Amino acid sequence: MPELKVFARPERIIFGAEGPYLNPGVARSLHEALPTSDLWLLPKKGHWPQLGGAPEVAQLLLSLPEATPA
Repeated sequence: MPELKVFARPERIIFGAEGPYLNPGVARSLHEALPTSDLWLLPKKGHWPQLGGAPEVAQLLLSLPEATPA
């Protein structure tokens, strides 16, 4: 996890707010470990938010800023 602190590309973390395994606590830990990330917890979505919330997930992915070349 410490190596993630130096990862400089934009990251979008998308989790279902009601996920039983990969839950909001796991999402927040990942978000804290990736300083360039943003976090989206999708309400009323579980372990597979990309299935139950496909349009919302697609929009979030398409709106992710592009990385600046190093």
